Amino acid sequence: MTDKIVLFGILIIAAGLLIYSGILFGHGVNDESIMLTEGIIPQTYKTDYADGAAIGASFKICNEDTEPIDFIVEMQARPQGLLPMSFISVEKTCNPENPYAIHYEISLDAGKCMGATVGTDNFVVDVPEGKWDIYLLTVNKCWINEPQGNVGYPPYFRGTLVGTITV
Repeated sequence: MTDKIVLFGILIIAAGLLIYSGILFGHGVNDESIMLTEGIIPQTYKTDYADGAAIGASFKICNEDTEPIDFIVEMQARPQGLLPMSFISVEKTCNPENPYAIHYEISLDAGKCMGATVGTDNFVVDVPEGKWDIYLLTVNKCWINEPQGNVGYPPYFRGTLVGTITV
């Protein structure tokens, strides 16, 4: 019984540290006042090629605000069960070294909607066999752009699981 109490205490402390570091360092900051909405439920896809496969997601986002909004939509493919890189470290958003994280910079006028597809085939990346979780995220900008940092926007914020694909 004592071991369970100690383990529970350690979990509570770890959760508190994660929350504190998120507040202290700006990780996990979201702006829910931005009026971006999901126009359709995202659809995942797999495209087979002779020498491999590509994966991604199609989506539609609407700007219901009265002003234009500039933002990033990123697709992150992760081996099934792993968190998106943006949960682990927001600095991983728009990481050019990660071939399984593809992003688009979007400017959307007030009252307009747009649909798009984002996936590994945009850069001809062969995805290894296995199960892949597909996440979409929407943030105001890439972390590396000055000033460093980014803010999660609706509808996907720092990562929403939209499907799992078997390659």
